[in-house]
Parts: sequence; structure tokens; C-alpha cells
Amino acid sequence: MSTSKGSIPELVAAVASGRSLEETARAAGLSVSSVQRRLRDPAVVEAVEQTRAAMTQQAAGRVANLRELAFDRIGRVLVETSDEALGLRACELVLRHAAAIDTASLQQRVLLLEQQLQRAEETRSEARMHEARRDARWDR
Repeated sequence: MSTSKGSIPELVAAVASGRSLEETARAAGLSVSSVQRRLRDPAVVEAVEQTRAAMTQQAAGRVANLRELAFDRIGRVLVETSDEALGLRACELVLRHAAAIDTASLQQRVLLLEQQLQRAEETRSEARMHEARRDARWDR
């Protein structure tokens, strides 16, 4: 998805990564005004949302792996150390990161539900249009 001027994939990646408009424009080979205009395109907005969701999912996977290692380490620390403060601090860190994973998972589920809702609304809208056309034909 590249245009004669600028790269839409680069724009999407930069925006999804949280880069500024100026940084995004440089990365995509576009002017700031072109970036702003492209960000009003629903297809680009959707691509940014999907990219962010994928980035979140990848990060969640990495954190989940680290969480398992942390739990293993905490288990060893809890068994091998007599320093209660150290054990409690390790537990606190792991639990805080576990909450972040849960949040990322919920964000992904909300995004999917929003997409399903949008498709359902579009289907209902199309059905209403067809019904209105049918009714208009009967009124003639």
C-alpha cells in the first residue's frame, strides 16, 4: 500500500508506534498535512488500529513468557531466601505485569467486539435501505 508519494505502511507503523506527526511524516516520506489528511481516511485509521492491536498482542506474548520465568524465579526465591522483603517485592512486580497482560487481552477483545458491532450496524443499515426502496416501489 504505497502511493506515488510516500508510504502508507510506514505511516501506519509510525502512528501505531506513537510517533509524532513530524516523525511520522519523515518516516513515511510525506508532509505533515498529507499525514493529517491520510489519518482522516477510515481505511488508514483501521490499519493503525489493527497494527496497534497486533503490537499489543505481540507484547502481551513476550510479557507472558517473561511472567512464567518470573514466577519460576519467585518460586526459587521464596523457597531459597529468608529475605521476606525481597520475596514480596518480586511478587508485586509480577502481579503488576500480569494485570497489564489482562488489560491488553481485554483491549483486544473490545476491538473485536467493536468490529463485530460495526459490521452488524452496516448490515442493518443496508437492510433498511433495501426495505425503503421496496416500500418506495410499492408506493408508485
